[in-house]
Formats: sequence, C-alpha cells, structure tokens
Amino acid sequence: MSRSKYLYILFGLFLLLSLVGAFYWRMQKTRQSEDIKRANNSKIAASITQDTVASGLSVDQNSQATNLGQLNDNNSQQKNTTSTSPKKTIDPFDPTTFAQYEKYKDAKGGLFADVQKGNGEEMAAGKKGVVLYKGWLTDGQLFDQSKPNASGQMQAFSFTLGAHEVIPGWEQSINGMKAGGVRLFIIPPALGYGEAGQGPVPPNSVLIFKVELITVQ
Repeated sequence: MSRSKYLYILFGLFLLLSLVGAFYWRMQKTRQSEDIKRANNSKIAASITQDTVASGLSVDQNSQATNLGQLNDNNSQQKNTTSTSPKKTIDPFDPTTFAQYEKYKDAKGGLFADVQKGNGEEMAAGKKGVVLYKGWLTDGQLFDQSKPNASGQMQAFSFTLGAHEVIPGWEQSINGMKAGGVRLFIIPPALGYGEAGQGPVPPNSVLIFKVELITVQ
C-alpha cells in the first residue's frame, strides 16, 4: 500500500470518528436538555402543590389549564378524631389573599379550582355557557362583575366556548365545567389582557375570577 493511500485511509477514519463523536455529543446535550425540562416541570408542580395545599387545594394536571382540584379544607389540616376545635373555614374568594397569585405572571396556561362541582351539563366547544362572575386584580381590586338589572338582580352573561368571545384564559378554564358549579380562575397576562392591559386592568396583570356556571345550552 502506498503512503498516499495510507494517509487517505487515516483521514477517512478521522472524519468518521469525528462524526460519531459529534453525534454522541449532540445526543448527550439533547438528553441533558430533556432532563433539565423535566426537573423544571417538577419544580413548578411542587411550587403549585405547596401553594395550593396551604389554601386547601389539591393538585392535578390538565392539558391546557392547570386544574388545582376541588376546594377541601381537610387538605390543610390533619384529621384528629379527639379534637373538639372547629374546622378552619377557607374563603377562596378573599381578595386579601390574591397577592399570592402574582407568582403566576409568567405562566403559559391558566389555573382553576373547583370550589363547588356542578352536576349539570358539561361545558364544551360550541356550547353556550350562562354565567355569573366577579373579577379581581391581585391587589384585591374588583375590576369587573356581572351587571345588575333595574331591580338590582345580577344579570347572567352568556358566551359560546370556542368562538373567542372571552379571553383565552376563560376558554381554557371553563372547559369541562358542569352547570351548577363554581370555579376559581387564575389567569396570567398571556391569556388575559397581556402587555397592553384594558380599561381598569393594568398591563401584565394576573386576573382572578369567581365564575358560577348557571346553565349550558
């Protein structure tokens, strides 16, 4: 074998080893990136768990919005059959507690909790929901609510799910809700009024809603 052919073979082996090494390095980086994403997701879930258990909420995951479960004061206290002290009453719509939700300003999905589960028809795309609602900022300011009629009774608001008649956070969080139920919505700016804000809602505001689903049509 001539010296030039020998050099060509060595050069070819060097290129092959380089390509294999580059492929292996890329696979390792991809695996590390996936591990980091899983770790971050675990941290987020743990953070939500700590926050909601303190408020009496249990955690479950939903493909669009994060389902914080059903309000249950037994989650925040241990059962004690010998204790005579009354159970702690939790008000999920106490505006003085809403500052805790400011940490969800950068969330990409909405969050919701069933305060009272309904047993009527389920809200789904294309169906019209009739609701009563109140909306607050994280500083406790009430910025919107169902409007009263001439006699002072609250007028229900109706919209069709999927028709973009409400903010995206509402569409995510009311999906699957049953008539007769009451939910707490926590809407980050990305699914609310964003960087621009609207009316009494400042830019980049986290929104908290109490939504009672009266009927589904």
